Amino acid sequence: MKRIILIGVAIFSTLISFNTMAQRNMTPEQMAGMSVANRQAVFKLLGFSMGPLQGMARGGDFDQAVAIRALERIQTLAPMIPELFASDTTAYDFETRALNGIWSDMDGFANAANDLVMGACSYRLNQFSRR
Repeated sequence: MKRIILIGVAIFSTLISFNTMAQRNMTPEQMAGMSVANRQAVFKLLGFSMGPLQGMARGGDFDQAVAIRALERIQTLAPMIPELFASDTTAYDFETRALNGIWSDMDGFANAANDLVMGACSYRLNQFSRR
């Protein structure tokens, strides 16, 4: 499963590289649209990763291997969040659930993303220290 995550990250990174090269000929609105699409892709993957954890938190059977895999995915994806939101897209009319307050408090937003990473890390460290 770790291999699948790494392949996914490699593909995503390659797409971002291609997008960066293509951005040279893009309008500001097209670039903003690309930013929104990249954000939504990462959050879709985060949602997929958090799904099993949500089931366990709601009383489902706990599966340590599944939980660790989900946390590894979160640790991989969450650090991308602040970078993906570096571009303020509020001037354009895109369908997005991003709150405008993100850009007025980027430090707080970046700290929240870091808290997500640290939470995933600390849980995994606790699991490994019990072994």
